[in-house]
Amino acid sequence: MRIKGLDVLRGLAILLVILRHGTLDNTPLKEFGWLGVDLFFVISGVLVSGIIFKEYLESGSVNVKRFLIRRGFKIYPSFYFFILFSIAFHWFSTHAFYDPNLIFKEACYLQNYLGGIWLHTWSLDVEEHFYIALGVFAFFASQTKLLYRKGLVITSLLLLLIISIILRYQFSILHKNESVFFIIKTHLRTDGLLIGILISYIHYFTNWYQRIIGKEIYFLITGIIFLLPGFCYAGGSFEINTYGLTIVNIGFGLITIAAMHTGSTAPLINRLINIPGTLLSFIGKNSYSIYLWHLTVLSTVNYIFNYSKPVNFSIYLILSILLGILLTYVIEKPFLRFRERVIK
Repeated sequence: MRIKGLDVLRGLAILLVILRHGTLDNTPLKEFGWLGVDLFFVISGVLVSGIIFKEYLESGSVNVKRFLIRRGFKIYPSFYFFILFSIAFHWFSTHAFYDPNLIFKEACYLQNYLGGIWLHTWSLDVEEHFYIALGVFAFFASQTKLLYRKGLVITSLLLLLIISIILRYQFSILHKNESVFFIIKTHLRTDGLLIGILISYIHYFTNWYQRIIGKEIYFLITGIIFLLPGFCYAGGSFEINTYGLTIVNIGFGLITIAAMHTGSTAPLINRLINIPGTLLSFIGKNSYSIYLWHLTVLSTVNYIFNYSKPVNFSIYLILSILLGILLTYVIEKPFLRFRERVIK
């Protein structure tokens, strides 16, 4: 069952990423936009771990093979089509091939550690590593009935969160004198995913969420306040790479909690999301393909058109969304339908 509030957040996340890479300079949302990826991480932590937790509660075990196959059908077809198209287009336009070593690193989801071709695929590597780690965790948890030990699981997630923050701080210290340095390695960017997993675990294994009903607006407002470091510090700065990123991820977590509870008990939030929410939700459902192709669209638009920055940006925004939606229906959805036949 889809949660409209989370699709709305995914729509906002992809728009932030598009704004970040666009041509509208010196705007607050452009500076904040790079954090759209971390919003994706929080939402992914909630949704993907939720698949594991729900299956465990229903059957007492987790079919890890089935979980990884389902993830593969969701992720791989669109990703490898993007790689193959990019290789062909690069050869057609330059009569040269990409370095095979770089293609291998991209194809094996190692770009964020070993380098690669594209600017944005590092976040897909983080997601893929997360799926594998979650599958391994689910296997051991299923064998040991670990998930019912609530105190241990919550403490372990908090401990992993603290370790991730400490590791990123230590890494940041080494680059403190650099004005900008972006952190893309998986073990240094897991706090958003861990916050999402923690939210999901509490949702499925405790009754704490019952206390949220009717209080969603407070989580939403508090979460928005926690986003302030993203507007106060530049992306890639020492401040944002250390405590700023953690604070923003907590803010995203609080907003995600509010978005998960947008039923009749939260009329104010419903009014806020229902007007633009349908459009944002639709964009969010197609956000994976939009994310894959938006930089290709950007470079193409800037090469072909020489209008003012606002006009070029508008063309880039519209075409990125339209192309992403088209490829979702042409590639992603047919494989998802085939996945259901395979699983059965």
